[in-house]
Amino acid sequence: MQAATERDTGGLPAEPVGVWDLSAACALGISERREVMVGFFAEEPGSLAGVLGLGRALVDFFSWEISSGRLADGGGSPWWSAVNGYLVMDLAAAGRLTGRDMPIPRSLESAVDKLLEDGSWPAADAWVMYVQAAPAVAQRRLWMAHDASIGGAALKAASLLGEEGSEEQGFIELVLRFLEQTSASCQPTASGLLGSLVRRWYPGSYPITASQLARIRADALRLARSSEGRW
Repeated sequence: MQAATERDTGGLPAEPVGVWDLSAACALGISERREVMVGFFAEEPGSLAGVLGLGRALVDFFSWEISSGRLADGGGSPWWSAVNGYLVMDLAAAGRLTGRDMPIPRSLESAVDKLLEDGSWPAADAWVMYVQAAPAVAQRRLWMAHDASIGGAALKAASLLGEEGSEEQGFIELVLRFLEQTSASCQPTASGLLGSLVRRWYPGSYPITASQLARIRADALRLARSSEGRW
């Protein structure tokens, strides 16, 4: 599925496939994932709007992944678990690079330190650029960093797509396409708007059904044809 494996990485080279152990990305517990994501944006909101600032939409999406069953301790989706796990690792590494006082789960500490010593980590570097960005460009820097993380993660998790059903694979392709559009238009992420759209559009259960996928595709087509339509 091309859309799930060839994505923009925000102008930065994606990490080579295999840099991270897929099993480690999938094995992160919900509490560990939440600790890093909330901790990173609480420390680096990039905005004065709310506790999480520009990270609000990312944490809202993470909450949907949990509530829909795509992320679950001891279960859930292999692909979604891996992609989110890689994002969490990138944020943890960026926190370590910037020397910020943010929590890093003990299970990640040695791995993050080792990989930072071994060589470059483009996605983590992109998040560092977000941390260092002036307020006027912080929103664009956030999307560039997010593109780098998800682009690299989708490449490294590509082998797990075959473990998803055909409908879920089709849904993943749509989600990545919507994400590209949202990033390209630099949609604001400090409010709850994107999170509310996700909860309204995306299925509340895993895996997606054929009828749910057909509805989302129909809605996306109507939106694309609308003169005012924008994700």
